[in-house]
Parts: sequence; C-alpha cells; structure tokens
Amino acid sequence: MICLRIGMVQMALTKALFFQVVDRFSSDRSDAEVEDLILSLYSFAVQNPWPDHWLDQLANAYDVSENDEQIDLYWLNILKREVEGKFEAIQQEMLLAMNITKENDGPYQYANTIEEDIAMLQEVKRVQGDWNQLYNFMKDYTFSKLSSQRVEVNEEKKSMFKS
Repeated sequence: MICLRIGMVQMALTKALFFQVVDRFSSDRSDAEVEDLILSLYSFAVQNPWPDHWLDQLANAYDVSENDEQIDLYWLNILKREVEGKFEAIQQEMLLAMNITKENDGPYQYANTIEEDIAMLQEVKRVQGDWNQLYNFMKDYTFSKLSSQRVEVNEEKKSMFKS
C-alpha cells in the first residue's frame, strides 16, 4: 500500500513538472512549441549512440545547487554574452534615435524619453556583471512613454519611434 502511494505521489509530481514545462514553452492557443521542442530533443538524442545518457548529461548541465558559482556555469556565461550583445544593439538603436530627434524635421519631442532610455542602458552596463543585480534592476525599471505632444515633424521619422 505504501509503495502504491509513493508511486502516485511520484506520478503527480511528474505531471506537475510536465505541466510547468508546457506552461513555459507554449502559448495560450497552442502547444505546438512544446511539440517542436520534444521532437528536437528526440532528434538530437537518437543521433547519439546512447540517447538516454546524452539526455541525462544535458539535464545535468542545468542542475545548479546553491553552492555553484555563476562563473562555473558555462551556459550562463553564454547567456550573459548574448544579453550583453542585445543591450549593446539597443544602445546603438537609441543613439541612432537620438540623432534623428536632432534633425531639423525630426521628432524632437521624443528626445527626453530617448535620453532616459540611454541613461537606463548606462545603468544596465554598470550592473550587468552581476546577474542578480541586473535581474532586480530590469524587474523594477519602467520605461518612459513617448511624448504625446502634437508638433509638425516628418511623419516618416516619427513613425520610426513607434515600431
């Protein structure tokens, strides 16, 4: 009887974990993303001589204990470089946007918002070495809204800020 209960608890936990995966990797309307993920994992796994071992190794890379240092997690370092590159690209876009606001027919009313975003990106650079600080900063930061002031400007340039 105890074995049956333990088995039921294990099955319930497995179901709960599966539903967490489905919630994280699918949209409200479809589970197609989860299906694609499972098929991709299956395809990669069967290309290895020991698919079960390969899958276990893959999962072990993400089994992080409280004692693990961030520097030791190779995948986190890859993720950090990717995030750093994305923020650098955003900063380049913001500098381009600032230049457009300074043009004669540019949407100058957006300059203050762009300046605030550039300042935010400077703060991101300051804290991006520490993943927890970056997380807390981004979680708490709210972006400013573009000015709704109606002024005569080049509409094409103005529309660049809305996309």
